[in-house]
Amino acid sequence: MWLHKASRTLIVTDLCQLWLGDLAFAAKVFARLTGVRTRLAVPRTVRFLVKDRQAARASAQKILQWPFERVVVAHNAIIEHDAHAAVARAFACFDN
Repeated sequence: MWLHKASRTLIVTDLCQLWLGDLAFAAKVFARLTGVRTRLAVPRTVRFLVKDRQAARASAQKILQWPFERVVVAHNAIIEHDAHAAVARAFACFDN
């Protein structure tokens, strides 16, 4: 994740994903199975790989302190409204 301070944009890669639009059948299935088809989320595959939830939670809390208003997701989405709240909801998976 990177923060472009000038535009207040958080740029994310695979940690948070949201796959929108017209996708190939296999991509749609994958997105649904991993929980990223209809909302910004940490994919189930990534959550499964996290071994130190406390460290993940601490990192998520640091990222949520960054002053961003927009999120650009590497796989095909741009979140312009309530972006900070969307990332907070995605990171809630580390709260358990």
